[in-house]
Amino acid sequence: MSHDALAAAAVTPQAFDPTPMPDSLAICLKPYEHLVPGCKLESELRSEVGHHGRVGLVGPVGAGKSGVSRYALGAPGLAMIALNVVTEDKDKIATVRGFLEILVSQLLARATSAGKISGDVRDRLLAGAAPTVMLPRTEIRTQAELGGAFWLLHGKVARQVTRTLEGAESYRSTQDLRVAAKEALAAITDSQLVPVLLADDTDRLLRVADNPEQGDRLFRGFFGEVLREVAEQLECGLVLAIHDSYLSHRDFQSLTAGRIVTKHLPQLTEALQLAQIISRRAEFLPSPTRCEDLLTADGLQRLTAIHLETRPGGLRTTLSIFQQALTFAIGDGSKRVEERHISAAASA
Repeated sequence: MSHDALAAAAVTPQAFDPTPMPDSLAICLKPYEHLVPGCKLESELRSEVGHHGRVGLVGPVGAGKSGVSRYALGAPGLAMIALNVVTEDKDKIATVRGFLEILVSQLLARATSAGKISGDVRDRLLAGAAPTVMLPRTEIRTQAELGGAFWLLHGKVARQVTRTLEGAESYRSTQDLRVAAKEALAAITDSQLVPVLLADDTDRLLRVADNPEQGDRLFRGFFGEVLREVAEQLECGLVLAIHDSYLSHRDFQSLTAGRIVTKHLPQLTEALQLAQIISRRAEFLPSPTRCEDLLTADGLQRLTAIHLETRPGGLRTTLSIFQQALTFAIGDGSKRVEERHISAAASA
């Protein structure tokens, strides 16, 4: 069985991809509340945004904030609107007008894309929309086309949002954009759904700046004026990714006080927790398997030790090491990933 499992992993490298496409993150996730006794992170996040709460998920880049967000916001009754904030023109990130342009244009693009999905595919996706349900590969690709927003598969909602925003490119003032955004969010709410904005790339905000001065301007603009706009003008929930180092930024507390609630991702310190994560990923192999069929006990202990040593890199780094070790094990004909493979991958 172990040799077959490694052979399957060789032809399915994406199963252990440390950086899966954003719209695959939810179905790849092993929730923290399943890993950490007493943890209710995903349930609490879901509950808070369902009442228009605004939450900042805190952790280093690569710790799993995006996966947690997309898993929690994939719940029935929530309309996740994923915004590519940091990857947009830098001049837009720190201004209210720029943020509203991003929101309106992405809402329109996603709602328009929803019209391309056939009725049969729509019905199958809706039937399996819960993020904990395994979806066939063809439907995962369809989900990716929609940005993982299952609410858009309700044709009525997508059509209403599209009609509301058809003139998005003709808006001239910030107030025009604000009205358009409010009307689109209202159209979603009228369909008995709670719109939730997701900005899961803002933990990279300072890294995209060309210099410290621009970084400071982007930081203060986004966590200041833009966050105030969402809190005071838009009827929706909000989830932000926040790098843990931001908490010590001189302006962070003053800018965000009363506007967001912060939640820290738990630290994973046990070998069993990493084993459950690997087992979750192994479910995507052609013949779903378990961690113990892929990785020896000594190998798991070594991976755990490295994970604890390199905590700033979070789960992304740990999964990257495991994926490389898997390649080494397959290459030398081993039946399972061993401690030596993990050590070699960590040193590569």
